[in-house]
Amino acid sequence: MLSWPTRSGAAVALLSCALAFTASATDVIVAVAGPIIRSSAAFGAQMHNGAAEVVEALNASCLLLHTRIILQVADGACDPKQVITVANRLTGYRVRLVVGPYGSAS
Repeated sequence: MLSWPTRSGAAVALLSCALAFTASATDVIVAVAGPIIRSSAAFGAQMHNGAAEVVEALNASCLLLHTRIILQVADGACDPKQVITVANRLTGYRVRLVVGPYGSAS
């Protein structure tokens, strides 16, 4: 398991890339696309909890001035067809960063 500074640094690096074209105060949507229900739901819960922790920490840290990170959760269900649908839907929401999908088939 990575230490908090390492996880935090990695999260900031990823979000910096995602926010490169954001010039003013704004809400930025990031997403977790994982198995929320069915047999792999435990992995999806871990993905969601980890992402929620990082988003909460980043919003509280003031590292990203004038920017609020919003976490969106999408259920890919470890199904390749469902993952494509989820990806298209997240694109419509103007999501800047997606963590996932999860599963060997997706």
